[in-house]
Amino acid sequence: MRKHKKVLVVSDKYDTFTIHDISLHKKGPREDKYYIKYPNMRLNVRRGNSLIETENEISFCRRGMVKFYDLEKKYLEQDNLGGFHKKVKDYIFDPVLDSYANNKQVSLYRMFKENGEHCQLSYTQNRWIISSKNYTILVRDRDDLKNFGQERKHIWPIIIGNEWFNIIEKLEQTQIAQLIELLQNHTLIGEYCGNQEYQHITRYDKIKIVFYAIVNNNSPDYCLPVQQSMDLIQQLGIEFVKTEIVNNVNKEEYNQILMKWLNDVGQASMDKEGEGSVVYTVSDKVINIFKIKTTEYHIYRRLREISKLWAEYLQKNPQDQYQQSKYSEKIS
Repeated sequence: MRKHKKVLVVSDKYDTFTIHDISLHKKGPREDKYYIKYPNMRLNVRRGNSLIETENEISFCRRGMVKFYDLEKKYLEQDNLGGFHKKVKDYIFDPVLDSYANNKQVSLYRMFKENGEHCQLSYTQNRWIISSKNYTILVRDRDDLKNFGQERKHIWPIIIGNEWFNIIEKLEQTQIAQLIELLQNHTLIGEYCGNQEYQHITRYDKIKIVFYAIVNNNSPDYCLPVQQSMDLIQQLGIEFVKTEIVNNVNKEEYNQILMKWLNDVGQASMDKEGEGSVVYTVSDKVINIFKIKTTEYHIYRRLREISKLWAEYLQKNPQDQYQQSKYSEKIS
């Protein structure tokens, strides 16, 4: 398989096929800027991709969501933005303006942003595809999880896999059959939450996977329309994220609703709004997705990132006694 210098490919050989997990080399803010600069990469190298290579063909067997960005208040208030922020604003709002120009109905879906580990589920070759954002394992049942060692890339798929089997063991056989049929051409997207050994910023009282989207593996669309995903997931007896729906939003109301959500979510506590919200705009299909974060979460996230960088620096530079003492003062 031909490789691209900006793309990382990790391959695992199974009995009669090979799985190729694909992601960008760039991470964090560099990834954000790269995706906004190169729309084709944003569309095709998603936040989670797996190709299956058999003797006869190569095809997608897992496909995640496209990259989406934070909605900032200046995108609603300013017309003279430049550079990165202008591109993000256009990426969010141009599809909405096109829908209104073509007299299409527009609806808004505001989903609670769960704060856990991203996970993706699909099905191929009589095996469940169980994935973190970047790495995949294929298993027939829970016992197959034991076949994977303690390589770092396998840790999260194994953890997610154990909870996935807890979920499907509670389903009826007809529901499992429907799920397998759906996931042979689609990927189920969710968030693994509540593991005390791998706690994120928001606290949960139990381990669970909450789902929020279904992606067609063979379509350029972001994901299935939200109402369709919600109905399918709930019919299958698994948990869908808490969602607020506003139907038939006119052009004048659209920005007013977003500004209200920006203010309400931004000022809310994490006890009420958690990490924040993810907003989907749906016309005949999903036309944009963006995040609204609580201010409290922004602060905690920034503090965690700074602490992580300090800890990494001090681990690599134990001889730096001055910085060691300053770090000890800051965290004591």
